[in-house]
Amino acid sequence: HPSDSAKRPWHESIGPTMIADSEEKVRDTFKKLDTSGDGTLTVQEFHGLFKALGGASWTDKKITRLFKAADVDRSGTVDVEEFLSWVFGKKLGRTAVLNPEHAAAEADDDDDDDDDDDSDDGDDGDGEKPKEKVEKVKKPPESLLVDEEKLYSILVFTGDGRVQPRLVLQDLAEMFGKCVRGGLGAELARLVPQCVESTTGRSPEDMSAVEMAFLAALLKEKPNATIEEVLAKFDEACERFRGEAEPANVREIGLDPEMAIGFGAFKRLLHVVSSVALIDVNHLSVQLLWAKTDVFEMPEAMSCEIMTRVFLRTPTKKHPLMKQKIQSNDFMRMCHVQQLSDNSGKKGIPHAKLSLFFADVLKRLPNLLEVRKARKSLGRKKKNAKQSTKTYSRISGRMQLSILMEELFKAMPVGCYRGPLDLVLQLLENADPAA
Repeated sequence: HPSDSAKRPWHESIGPTMIADSEEKVRDTFKKLDTSGDGTLTVQEFHGLFKALGGASWTDKKITRLFKAADVDRSGTVDVEEFLSWVFGKKLGRTAVLNPEHAAAEADDDDDDDDDDDSDDGDDGDGEKPKEKVEKVKKPPESLLVDEEKLYSILVFTGDGRVQPRLVLQDLAEMFGKCVRGGLGAELARLVPQCVESTTGRSPEDMSAVEMAFLAALLKEKPNATIEEVLAKFDEACERFRGEAEPANVREIGLDPEMAIGFGAFKRLLHVVSSVALIDVNHLSVQLLWAKTDVFEMPEAMSCEIMTRVFLRTPTKKHPLMKQKIQSNDFMRMCHVQQLSDNSGKKGIPHAKLSLFFADVLKRLPNLLEVRKARKSLGRKKKNAKQSTKTYSRISGRMQLSILMEELFKAMPVGCYRGPLDLVLQLLENADPAA
């Protein structure tokens, strides 16, 4: 996107006939063209979106290329959040600048990399590393998979279809406790690159649900305190919590379990927890999402680590990591190296069932993609969506890789791993013991 994207409205960059210049207008138009009511657009409906917005310079060819670039999870559809994230960079209230020539060129580069999810591209998943290497460059922080506002809305949603007016401390502590039991801690900061820097010389450390609850109460008591003041008070008070059994209720440590945490306080709490644990907000957010919905998402940084260190892939200009395919033989080789197979079925999946498991995940992938969309939709009822007829022969992309790890965790014998995150971290640890 052009560097002046925050200054010029969308219509100035693509022609006077483009009438939608804000996120809200694009969202409304998107919903009107969503004929199935499932929150997604097919490529045909996507064409209708740009025609409806009046962009005379958008040819069918350019729109098709743009669709492929916006369909980041390679599902064959683009959902509203996926599209808005792609265009607006998850910055609420920002107007987009999208020039059809620039966007088509960008999408064309993307199109050259991967014409179709299941197309043959010279990498048949045989484990051979592409020869052409790309120098590693420092990337800017990746956009949040679920922004703080949407995450907060999900966390206050109850199972019976009601929405609480505020998040309360006890509920947040229980969800955070589930994250910790599932693997959230210093190992994550050690094994996966984080977009957070220590400004106080701290090292990554585990944080319990009790410590998080105390931190939330401290921020409520002193909302204007600096991060240094908060951390000093936190370290002093948490000495008495360390090593003790986790209480069932925060009342046992003198806190009010019904203490309301508004959105502003929640957002600041996330960033302070990030500063203490040295785990970026993206990884914290997706773990809280998992604690609430059981949807496991791997941010791009974690996905890239799995691809390079566990599946032994190397990125190239033509084949970025997230477009390389994982086939059955790749998966079985990984399971063998990682010792995830056990013919007794006590410590792993029987070897004869590994290929059946992978084939079953591919068969159920369209439904699994739909299920995770529904779980993140805050329980809103949608119109009957068209049943996807797409078939998959391999795993590709961040979202599909996340689903594979989630389903692998479920298939492993009970007790082997504490959660999908724990499984991923163990895979990374085994792949590189010296990490």
